[in-house]
Amino acid sequence: METSMDVDSNTSAERKAWWSAQRRRYNMGLIVAAPISAALVVTVWAVFEERLPCLEVTGFSLVVGLTLFASAWVQQTSSTFLDL
Repeated sequence: METSMDVDSNTSAERKAWWSAQRRRYNMGLIVAAPISAALVVTVWAVFEERLPCLEVTGFSLVVGLTLFASAWVQQTSSTFLDL
């Protein structure tokens, strides 16, 4: 007879297996989305510069965004190696 704990651990194992199978797809999505997002922000800024004077795309904001993205990616990929 299965207990609640057995069902929970099965579900946890299934989730871990599913996430491991989807991890590469997720990472590739992030890698593709980051430059697209940056390009769209710059495009919106250029097109609506007169209407949105408070929207600032600076080197600092780009560096911070890139740093945060890289940090999230490193943390996510390092957890992949820890899970193995």
